[in-house]
Amino acid sequence: MRQSVPTATCAPDWTNNDGQQGQMTTDVEDDQTGLQAARQQFKGEVVEPPTSQRVSANPLIAAFQTNNMVQRIVSGLLLGAAVSVYLALGPAAAPIHLCSFVVSVCNYEYAWLSHRIAYRFTVTYAHQLQEDDAVMDIVPLDVMSMAASRLPFGARYPKLVAGAGAIFGTGIVTTAFILLQIHLFHYETVTYISIYQTPIVYTWIDFILLIAISTWITVYCAILTPTFASAVNLVMQQCMYSLPLVTYFTCYRYDTHCYQVGFESAPVVNIVVLVLVNRVPWWRHVSKTQTIEAVLHVILDAVGFAYIAMLMTPVAGILMEIEEGARIALGFLAVVWGVDTGAYFCGHLLKSIGYKRSHFLARHISPNKDIEGSIGGILLGLAATLIVDALWINMTTISVNNELLAKRRPEHVWRIVFAVVGGAISRYGDLFASLLKRLAGVKDTGTLIPGHGGLLDRVDAMLFLGAVFVLYHRIGSPSHYYRVISHSYEGLIAKRFFILAAQGRG
Repeated sequence: MRQSVPTATCAPDWTNNDGQQGQMTTDVEDDQTGLQAARQQFKGEVVEPPTSQRVSANPLIAAFQTNNMVQRIVSGLLLGAAVSVYLALGPAAAPIHLCSFVVSVCNYEYAWLSHRIAYRFTVTYAHQLQEDDAVMDIVPLDVMSMAASRLPFGARYPKLVAGAGAIFGTGIVTTAFILLQIHLFHYETVTYISIYQTPIVYTWIDFILLIAISTWITVYCAILTPTFASAVNLVMQQCMYSLPLVTYFTCYRYDTHCYQVGFESAPVVNIVVLVLVNRVPWWRHVSKTQTIEAVLHVILDAVGFAYIAMLMTPVAGILMEIEEGARIALGFLAVVWGVDTGAYFCGHLLKSIGYKRSHFLARHISPNKDIEGSIGGILLGLAATLIVDALWINMTTISVNNELLAKRRPEHVWRIVFAVVGGAISRYGDLFASLLKRLAGVKDTGTLIPGHGGLLDRVDAMLFLGAVFVLYHRIGSPSHYYRVISHSYEGLIAKRFFILAAQGRG
């Protein structure tokens, strides 16, 4: 006799008829309680009575707690200011630090998305299979347990345990690299003279700081992923992403030796093999449902690596190769955030004035993204790019150097082209993220940034735009690939060469 299926594991509705009500990927703030209940049912979870949020008596704080637009403006200003200050005043390798942070956090958020997507597909398959064993293999979706639950005190204090584990792991890895610096690497401080005739100083502390930041955020995010396999996968992907960065530091930046720890094609091959080893249950017998779930996880993990790590790698690579990486990064972010913010406010403005002739980009994926809003976003992204460029020029000697200013004018034209073309392409990054969220049955990828959702919600367009950004810079700014190296560094290389030559003759 067929046993009754628990309501928590009922097959989810995959139809696209929820464009007006219960849309999982819309950015509206209407009927949040109803949307939350619909999302829980959509994911196969048990619906609990919604709890009312305690609102502050202070009108300003209350506005931030309840109004999505206020949250979006405040958090956007704070985040933009923090990133700008760190890029402008931080270490020379600050853009690379931010790239590593973005990859780790986005991998964490994607791990939860893929966890939900695999669950929903598996539930659907089990019900279509119409076999008792397949249905009974499905358990209710658990969004409370995580990899930290397997650690001591992890079930009660997951974030505290994750932080402690991250500190422990960072201490071990950083100490190992410091010992390598003392006994093997022998990094020395290097000063480059930029085209603005300003010094750019790189020290071996930059490299150690990169290792420490990457290790801490990677371990912390890995411990908070939904399963142990997800944690292992996140660490593997971060390591594969970091191999080219570490190779660059150990070979091309300020080392007198070259230690090639990775090759350009190795991460792609390695991650496929490691994902297969991590996700496929090679050593035990599994049911049809578990087999489908394993295959789904392999596919989703491969997509996640291509979507996040591989799309971020060329951006990190170009920021390491060229001068003035901070300005390039700020200009890049100006386009991405300008387009996203402009599209959001332009859409709300058109809605407030009663405009009803919107031309949607892909209404079945995200009914709030249209061509009209995208045009407004592109215009704001273009304006933001020009503002960043003008401010940076005024901060450097290029503003008083007419000859240098004339040489840089063609690059300004290319920046305008990039802002327009890149702004249009970035909307497809938004749509791809919306597709992932629709498949997962959630509205946002996380809750890290109030009003925006998760970090992946903020950088989804940036990931798609990365390849276009690299192509633009190679065409529009080829001069940046030939750095003006200071005489002291040239002397250091020459001195090292003669020492090695003398040792060889000896």
